[in-house]
Amino acid sequence: HRCSLPRSSYGTLHIADHKRTQTGDRPFSSYICQEAFRTETELQIHEWSDTKERTFRCQTCQKAFAQKCNFDRHKRVHTGEKPYKCSTCAKAFGNPANWKRHERLHRGERPFRCEACGKAFTHINKHQKRCHP
Repeated sequence: HRCSLPRSSYGTLHIADHKRTQTGDRPFSSYICQEAFRTETELQIHEWSDTKERTFRCQTCQKAFAQKCNFDRHKRVHTGEKPYKCSTCAKAFGNPANWKRHERLHRGERPFRCEACGKAFTHINKHQKRCHP
């Protein structure tokens, strides 16, 4: 496994978690809803949210949220708001993860390396599903 990020940026305990961000592996499943997660922390946050009272309800689709930040992000689905703008081409995004991935294209960054074939990508999930199912 070779990552373009410096090894020192990840502690020993987090290397496995970091690898899963590149491989898409999700070994931790919720006992409540069976949704899968990459890290134990993501699972714990999800289960905490699943059992917490969902006080934020979308008036458009009735979906409910335990955390206001998730509710606010969800509302953009209906409003079409796209607050994240590419600094190079001004393309707008509603999701910060998609915006960051897009900006890597302009910078020529390919931080994810496929362990099966060695090719580098700006994002790897599509490649792995298409070429190494």
